[in-house]
Amino acid sequence: MIVITSECADEIERVVAKYHEQIADKMMTFISDKLSEYKNLNFVGHDFSDNTLRWQLATILFRMICGVDCSDTIDAPKTGWGESAYLWCVEKLNEKHIFSYCGVDDKHGNSLYFFDYWKGGKGKGDYHDFYGNERYINIFCDICRGEKPNFSEYDLEAVAEMIKKGYLIKEDGSYRAAVPIYTAEQYDSILSIVKEFIVAELAPVIQNMDKTAAQILSSHTPKHLQTQVKGIASMDKFLNAVCIPATILIEREVLSTAWHPLEMPTTYVVLN
Repeated sequence: MIVITSECADEIERVVAKYHEQIADKMMTFISDKLSEYKNLNFVGHDFSDNTLRWQLATILFRMICGVDCSDTIDAPKTGWGESAYLWCVEKLNEKHIFSYCGVDDKHGNSLYFFDYWKGGKGKGDYHDFYGNERYINIFCDICRGEKPNFSEYDLEAVAEMIKKGYLIKEDGSYRAAVPIYTAEQYDSILSIVKEFIVAELAPVIQNMDKTAAQILSSHTPKHLQTQVKGIASMDKFLNAVCIPATILIEREVLSTAWHPLEMPTTYVVLN
């Protein structure tokens, strides 16, 4: 198994640092240029505050970056359990990992997505509030679909907890979600906008960054594990292409963690 030591991780970060600013610059331009087009899709929540909408657009961008093909990687090797997977260890978890993300589906195939920011305890929203809890997922998505089911007293306790945590707002005896709600068509339109930008602007930078990281990791890796280097190096694109550039955007105040009290910044729903 490849072990990424603190020394190796520090060397990679120093050498690829020039790419972090490039990626952040491009992200900043994208968010500024595409915010109006994004709002004009008229999804539920298109009238949220600009900071929330910048975060929401950035969130979809961040999710899609994780799927950028960095080529040259071989198929993951077989593990002792018969599955295909890259296995590696890190000596120390990098504190610059500032997000966790997750997606869950309700009984109708609607999707609830989380991209939780948790640095310094400043996050708003946590996928653990719903993950593995089908009842909560179904209740929340039913409300997002505009349904008015006859909630049991037990269900109303769950709704009350969602209100307390900021996912729902009670108004005039009914409930509305504090997250953007996209139809499948609206979401496809957003994905198309984001994908076009990634392919044209970000993918070449990320691919060069991954090659550089792979070269450094290779110099720290025994010969018999060399075939896995490129694949494992590309796994860390989440840190280098999402977390660190996002931190730069927060420092530049393109994205603010002064959250709107009635809006969730990085959680959203897609109706099928």
